[in-house]
Amino acid sequence: PHLHRSGRGDQLVTLRVVTPDKLTKKQRQLFQELANSLSPAESR
Repeated sequence: PHLHRSGRGDQLVTLRVVTPDKLTKKQRQLFQELANSLSPAESR
């Protein structure tokens, strides 16, 4: 697909996800709070 044009086709996307090796106590707490705030379907 072309930007701002009609058309069909596949759009290939590459994602790069970097996960930390270690978390501080505060970071772990924040991630836990986020997980608790999400519905079960969102937290998968």
